[in-house]
Amino acid sequence: WGLAVSANGRTLYGASTGVIAYSLNSDGSINTASRTTYNSSAPLGSAYRSLVGVGSGGQYLYLQGYTEPSARVFLINGSTGALTESPASPAPLAAGSSGVTQLFLQ
Repeated sequence: WGLAVSANGRTLYGASTGVIAYSLNSDGSINTASRTTYNSSAPLGSAYRSLVGVGSGGQYLYLQGYTEPSARVFLINGSTGALTESPASPAPLAAGSSGVTQLFLQ
């Protein structure tokens, strides 16, 4: 699993064949009762080697299968941490790119 935390520090995202989200308590512990699953319109083939990351501006979450040439893109609700898949998803990655890592730098 890949893991990422929202820019406001209130949501933990985990990579699966989609994205699993948990809200975080004020002490940083995981609120396990708050689990929400977001499925992509084009699910990943493998949940075990997936990368997930929040973009540097905190508005987007990117999900990529380890060997896939594209990333799923989700918009992050800044107040609730809820995700909505972007109409541009899946987004192709540039040839020779380092995948999700490249997206964080843009």
